Amino acid sequence: MGIMSKSALPWLRVIALSALVLLTVVAFAQGTPKKPEVTGPKRLVAISSFEVKLGVPQSGPQVTVGASIGNTSASSTGQDGTIAIANADEFSQGLTDMLVTALVGSNLFRVLDPGAGAAGDSLAPQFLIRASVTEMTCRFRQGGGGIGGVSFGQGSYENKVVLDVRLVDPLTNEVIESVRAEGKKSSKSSIFGAEKYKGGSLWNPGRKLLDLKYADYASSPLYDATRLSVEDAVKRLRSKILAKPWEAGVVSVVQEEDGLDLYLNLDGESGLKLGDTLELYRLGNEIRDATTGRILGRTKPKLLGLLQVTSTEETFVIARPTGEISEDILTNSILLVVRQPKPKK
Repeated sequence: MGIMSKSALPWLRVIALSALVLLTVVAFAQGTPKKPEVTGPKRLVAISSFEVKLGVPQSGPQVTVGASIGNTSASSTGQDGTIAIANADEFSQGLTDMLVTALVGSNLFRVLDPGAGAAGDSLAPQFLIRASVTEMTCRFRQGGGGIGGVSFGQGSYENKVVLDVRLVDPLTNEVIESVRAEGKKSSKSSIFGAEKYKGGSLWNPGRKLLDLKYADYASSPLYDATRLSVEDAVKRLRSKILAKPWEAGVVSVVQEEDGLDLYLNLDGESGLKLGDTLELYRLGNEIRDATTGRILGRTKPKLLGLLQVTSTEETFVIARPTGEISEDILTNSILLVVRQPKPKK
């Protein structure tokens, strides 16, 4: 082996130092997750329902949870079965809280409490969200390989949850968009691995039924799979919502000495900034089917003028007209909304 020349040593030091700097930058970037960027004002939404379609075999739709070899659902282990839940309301509330956390964490949504406003009210959400669990499975996946003629194998359970999430118009109750989301989480053991869980869930081999309690579910890989499916749903909803026009309500119009102040049902975290330009509209009249009483929509809104954001407080945002307004909004402030101007082409 030859001896390295002294002239090559400085270059080796430079290369080693560059590699160290590069590894440090990569490690820092991976360890510092980026906060989701705000794309304009946040959308006002409310969760209308989160249905959990799990029940005993005689009561309706079922979710099959089974152990299997490969990609099939058949099993000779006797661990396949059906999930039933003892308290549907508890599951629904728990999953709703999980969805609220994911929506708020996306930095695009402001989630209103149920009953914050009725359809047509300025405090009503722009969109309703309806979600349901349509699939929940726990299946054994066999893995393995071989070296030098010696084979080995190791398997794990794949916990999978599938959601159906719908975006609904609060006025017409029409489904605007629908997304299918799923989450997967591997585990070493099956959810059917014990006769009784700490929280009280019971596994009945005779009926092939797991009476699942929320306390056990919340500490199981199925819960982690559900959280991943909820995050996937929010990610898919984000792209759908960004294609829709943003809108917020005017809750009050106040005459000050130096002009009109319009109070919007937004807060300081809404994504609006001082100086932002908004369009002021009056919503059109409801179009109602005289036979069924169903609301079909509204007539075309009327553009009244432009506003500029002058204040972003903790619980509201204030905007002022930048020019003449086409009607007296001080005496008739009902059904006033603001929208972002369409980008110029």
